[in-house]
Amino acid sequence: MWPFGSGDKDTAELAKELPQDLQSFFGAADPATRSGADSSKDEKVAEVLAKQPQGYSHEFAAYKRDESLKKAVAVNCAEIQQAVVACYQGWSLVSTNHCMDEIKRATRCTEVQQRALQRMRYADCYSRPQCQYMRTVVDRLFTENFGQYGERVDEEAEKAFNRGVDAAFERAWR
Repeated sequence: MWPFGSGDKDTAELAKELPQDLQSFFGAADPATRSGADSSKDEKVAEVLAKQPQGYSHEFAAYKRDESLKKAVAVNCAEIQQAVVACYQGWSLVSTNHCMDEIKRATRCTEVQQRALQRMRYADCYSRPQCQYMRTVVDRLFTENFGQYGERVDEEAEKAFNRGVDAAFERAWR
């Protein structure tokens, strides 16, 4: 049994018993009250996965191990990482920039693409073509909205990118 309460209480009742400073944290961290968009995506993924054949494929398991989320992001952001390397090769001590712009773009690419692949539920993909589709569409959307080297960073580009990711999620999990 959970040491801090009984299992027969509703989460709303538990929240009332918490100190004021913990109530807001509890509301944000409680899975029952999280945004409906995430839960509907999780339900959609679970529904599609339930329809898939339940066989185990060593080949696909090896593919998923080799093509992890981290590697997919690294491959998608490789051009921007190469721009950082090229900048450091031409770096001088008298430079005031020290490649900070390139580093910021590479970091931004990594963060944006990692978030996008997580929103697409890349870790749950069930076939090689589906996994490759997710990687490709996120990379294409990044290039279309932020530029080849991530030079366009504004709120409108981010909104368009997120809309594209949401539309691609629906196509990936039909």
